[in-house]
Amino acid sequence: MLGDGSISLSKLNKGEGKYSMTMKVNSLNYLHHLNENIYSQITNKKFYAYPNNLLPQHRGKEIIQYHFRTKTHPLFTALHSLWYEWDKMGNNFVKIVPLNISEMLSEISLAYWIMDDDYFDSHGRTKTLLLCTDSFTKEECIILQSLLVKLNIKSTLKVRDKVNNKYRIRISKTSMDRVISLVKPYMQIDFLYKLGI
Repeated sequence: MLGDGSISLSKLNKGEGKYSMTMKVNSLNYLHHLNENIYSQITNKKFYAYPNNLLPQHRGKEIIQYHFRTKTHPLFTALHSLWYEWDKMGNNFVKIVPLNISEMLSEISLAYWIMDDDYFDSHGRTKTLLLCTDSFTKEECIILQSLLVKLNIKSTLKVRDKVNNKYRIRISKTSMDRVISLVKPYMQIDFLYKLGI
């Protein structure tokens, strides 16, 4: 949920939640891993390609991303109440950092966060990892930074869009060895490049 994952409430199935994720085509092996090892009991076993070559208007176009989603389940309904709040102005649910996030973040969840929606910044002198926290507020990013400190990981905030209060968490170069030692055992081989290795 800290990455690209989202939970929506079904209008057809008593408002129960279902989890979904869309990723680039080179992440297909990772989506298979999620489908077969993490959500195997509650997925519909399907991946949806975009563009969809079965549609006449997409025929012949190169696939650029895949989408998968679980079945509805009470677990995701409960998680939705933790990870979303209703925005009256926008008339929609907005993803938030849960109040009990400190109970969730570990080296394993950090590894999945990195695989889901982060990148290795190889430009310039300081080559390091950026956690894509664009969907969270500055205050929420600071909370996440404090949890990284508990894992002995130092970081700074990088302005993404100051007008709209969007920031990314930049791992300090001096903490990269620490990050690698924590998450590498749980990383899919296709995503080791996100650690610069």
